[in-house]
Amino acid sequence: MIDLPEPLWGHWYLGERLYQAPGTEVYALTRRDGIGRSCVVKCITLDASDQAGLERVQAECRNQERMADCGHVAAILDDLVLTLPGAAGQPERTLVLLRQERLDCLEELMREGQRFSPAEVRKIGQDLCQALIYAQRLNIVHRDIKPANVYRSAGGQYKLSDFGISALTDQRELKDAAGTAAYLAPEIASGGTASAQSDICSLGLLLYQLLNDNLLPFTEEGSTYDQIQSAIAGRLRGQTVPPLRCADKALERAVLRACAPDPRQRWHSAEELLRALSEKTTAPPRRALLPLLLGLLLGVAAGWLLGSGALSSAAQPAPATGTDAVAAVERVIVDGDDEANSVTHRYEVIRQPLTWEDARIWCEARGGHLATVTSVDEAKSLQRLVDQAGLEAAWLGANNRNASVGFQWLTDEEFAYAEWGVNEPNNSNGDEHYLMLQKRGDQGWVWNDSSMDGLSLFDTKAVGFVCEWEEAAL
Repeated sequence: MIDLPEPLWGHWYLGERLYQAPGTEVYALTRRDGIGRSCVVKCITLDASDQAGLERVQAECRNQERMADCGHVAAILDDLVLTLPGAAGQPERTLVLLRQERLDCLEELMREGQRFSPAEVRKIGQDLCQALIYAQRLNIVHRDIKPANVYRSAGGQYKLSDFGISALTDQRELKDAAGTAAYLAPEIASGGTASAQSDICSLGLLLYQLLNDNLLPFTEEGSTYDQIQSAIAGRLRGQTVPPLRCADKALERAVLRACAPDPRQRWHSAEELLRALSEKTTAPPRRALLPLLLGLLLGVAAGWLLGSGALSSAAQPAPATGTDAVAAVERVIVDGDDEANSVTHRYEVIRQPLTWEDARIWCEARGGHLATVTSVDEAKSLQRLVDQAGLEAAWLGANNRNASVGFQWLTDEEFAYAEWGVNEPNNSNGDEHYLMLQKRGDQGWVWNDSSMDGLSLFDTKAVGFVCEWEEAAL
């Protein structure tokens, strides 16, 4: 856990860590007296010498504070800047602390497998349009609309957060920033300036993904990392996103226009998009109801035939796989005291020589996460899968970026079971913060701490990562 002087702002104490990324951590906050609404603190770390970076973050915070009166922006309740000394006693790091209300992150909801109905997607779009309308009146451009920056309140209201703050603290190149490039407007990728219309495009792409079973444009279940990157690159070059299979045609038209590659063909303002999202698809005329009912009956009959096995498996669509992406798939390990409450863990071994961070992004873009291991049974299953795939090393979903607490699973599961190799973890070169499953001679499959690009030490044809999904029992 990060070392901060408690209590913060006179009353607040750090609780569990909710999120971690390079340069950013988020912790729950509690009050010992039990007073006050549930809050979090976002900790942004900068080099002590980066005065320009500090000024930019503070300017973005002020922008968000200016929008406090908008009900669809996550409010900053308090802020604080701390300077932390290094080993020699000289200033080494600057921490910007932001206290905010505790909300549910849309990215986390998607990662947990939640799907959103057209009505809920319409609600999300309307709420975020309200935030953009308010921002545009203040000449503020968000620049980074994506699921990680959208939150849902306990009352079901959606709110926009991080007005440029996330972009300032994550300066990876575009080709590596899959989590942001996926929602970028084409004109920004070609060197243009962020604008209200580029925000509309980003919002449109987010709504498109929600209507498309949480899949990005031009991708499908089972798309490889390279296929996802190619899809993003093609869209950024100006490809028009394909139509959606959405029963709400008014909603589909609004979203597709927001996603138009040419800014001149998009909605001209958030007010226009809000009006379009407020239109409802009219009911079909009476004469169209009979074909609709016949179609529904045929669909029910086909579903019965598939479920009863009356149709051969050859007639059922096969899952999409890439040439080098899915090396092994298995559903294993059931949790829960009874079948109704059980959860099945589905694993896929992906043969791709990615960095740990890019592997994490790949999994999360597909609604999963880098695999976690909390039992002997899970370890054996994963070892068997990577063996079958012919791999020598594969990433798992843990790191120790917060070195004071050691390795932690990305899912916040208890890190109680491990199969470290001899003399591991050792952090020998000072940058081995990421967990790898590695086949090591007589030791067999063991865990090894490694640098983010540690797979570069192996044959690129024999490395990859394991992605995991949790699926509730049917």
